[in-house]
Amino acid sequence: MYFFFKSHGEQRDLHYPLRRQRQMCIRDRDSFVAHGEEVASVKFVVTVESEQHGRELVFECVATGGGEVELSEASVFDPEDHGDPDAYSNPKFDELSDELREAFQGFLVDNHVDAPLAGWIGSFAYHKEVEQYGEWLQKVKAIV
Repeated sequence: MYFFFKSHGEQRDLHYPLRRQRQMCIRDRDSFVAHGEEVASVKFVVTVESEQHGRELVFECVATGGGEVELSEASVFDPEDHGDPDAYSNPKFDELSDELREAFQGFLVDNHVDAPLAGWIGSFAYHKEVEQYGEWLQKVKAIV
């Protein structure tokens, strides 16, 4: 399973050991909430790749400010689908049965795409924003 975060048009594959990642999520989320900062919702993508046939199951998710993962889309791609604008990848997510949407959510939770990860993503996004704001201030200072 891969988690991708886009930053300045790049795709980064985060390779944290799962246990370490869960510990980071819990610690970062608690300290983030304790400082009273409001957390914005952050979109992220989870890709599950089948080694058996190369097919990918792609979930578009949102880490909410409340530390929850909301699923907004689920797509399936075969290797030959990439780059084909006419390839059918998914129905409208809202039109899927409640049972299937709950099964997808359960699959994600079973694979640690859960509240602690949502908290970590919110914390990561906040700290990234603070870092970029500091860099922006330095650039402004150099000009003024």
